[in-house]
Amino acid sequence: MKILVTGGAGLLGSALVRHLLAEGGHEITVMDLARDPQRLAPLRERIAYRVGDVGHFSHVLDAVRESGAQRIFHLGAALGFTCEENPAEAMRVNAMGPFHVFEAARMFGGAQVVFSSSVTSFAEGLPEPVLRDHYPQRPVNLYGVLKQTTEGLGRYYAARHAIDFRAIRFPSVVGPGPRIPGIATYSIEMIEAAARGRSYTVRATPETAIPIVHVGDAARALIRLAEADPARLTRRSYLIDGPKPQPSAGEQAEMVRTRFPGAQIDFAPDPRWQPFIEKYALPIDDSPARADWGWAPEYDFAAIIEDFLDGAPDRG
Repeated sequence: MKILVTGGAGLLGSALVRHLLAEGGHEITVMDLARDPQRLAPLRERIAYRVGDVGHFSHVLDAVRESGAQRIFHLGAALGFTCEENPAEAMRVNAMGPFHVFEAARMFGGAQVVFSSSVTSFAEGLPEPVLRDHYPQRPVNLYGVLKQTTEGLGRYYAARHAIDFRAIRFPSVVGPGPRIPGIATYSIEMIEAAARGRSYTVRATPETAIPIVHVGDAARALIRLAEADPARLTRRSYLIDGPKPQPSAGEQAEMVRTRFPGAQIDFAPDPRWQPFIEKYALPIDDSPARADWGWAPEYDFAAIIEDFLDGAPDRG
């Protein structure tokens, strides 16, 4: 299959590309802003790589047309803090970018579009403190608003133009390597600090339990949903979660101390961020994904620690 991955040089995108290459039988084109993508350096001879910006329609049109894409994994996006700091850039990339992808798919053969959405498309108005796929999406930040918007746009293109749109609502995706700061980066940062013999302060309460999924599991989920029999799918967007139960920040710290005796990890909750964090520190019901297309995570937090020490984004 001919596959295009937007944002393919990032943490999730590069893991996805490795999994697709391991699966075999695909012609893979990666489009990303990075001119020298270090995560993809060992793979450059096995993929087609093009520098491009999803916010520019011509870049997307050229990538879809020249790749002959039959399947598009749309991962390219401005992330949470960037959206809040620069709303105009967020609209250009996270609103117009998906529109460009859907339009290009429509114009050049109707490629399947698989989108990386987010649990941040939920926040307020939940009937109970649990995230379920059928609960109302009332996001409170621009990143979540634009994820929700793209899901709606995908449903429109599916109904109006027969585009096979599918999406995964990810919790925080974690893995080793460079990362952009986020509300759950403490999970990896405490491992990194302990491995290097440094102290680390978690800016949340020990009881905070933000759902996380390992980047290798997240990549597998995208492929599994993309390849799922459409007759078995009961919705277009699915929540997924990591292994249950998710350990709290305090429990994670204890696991790190067990792996690195003497690790100095303390807690100093940030009163500005704790109320926001708690909106997403909710359990996830991912039973529809498990029932419809066999979703099952492989990495628990102990495996995430060992994967960080291996220095590999995933075990492929």
